[in-house]
Amino acid sequence: MKKLLIIFFVFFNFIPCKAENLIVYLDIDYILMNSNIGISINKYISSIETQKKKEFETNEKKLLDEEQKLLSKKKLINEENFNNEVTKLSKKVSDHNIVKKNFYNDLNKKKKDYTKKVLKELNIIISEYVKEKDISFVLPKKNVIVAKKNLDITEDILFLTNEKIINFDY
Repeated sequence: MKKLLIIFFVFFNFIPCKAENLIVYLDIDYILMNSNIGISINKYISSIETQKKKEFETNEKKLLDEEQKLLSKKKLINEENFNNEVTKLSKKVSDHNIVKKNFYNDLNKKKKDYTKKVLKELNIIISEYVKEKDISFVLPKKNVIVAKKNLDITEDILFLTNEKIINFDY
């Protein structure tokens, strides 16, 4: 019986078995913010926003000036004319706020669309990396509480992203 147990033990120790599944994690937000394409998109969005923000501030200053002029004329003009002017100014302010809101909504939509395009390309890069390195599972870093630093593939994917995503259509 002892011989049978020894043979059984030896036999099963020499059978190759792959019990290790490689699980890694990745910081997608870091890649989106620090990759060349991510930096490019952020600069593009910021430049549009900065330019438009100056226009909005200029228009708001004009509206405030109009309001001050209207208030200073209040005692000089009759009430009906004053109320008409107030209505016109309110309409201008309302229109300005609508244009501003629409601009920021469109800007956010563009940002989301650009991010989706980059994520689509990034998914291809990650899939190729996973195949090449025989990785079983990739977790987002924000869902990892504690892990070894050597399981973080963020820098590798960042490098590959910078290599493979060079051009981007705005």
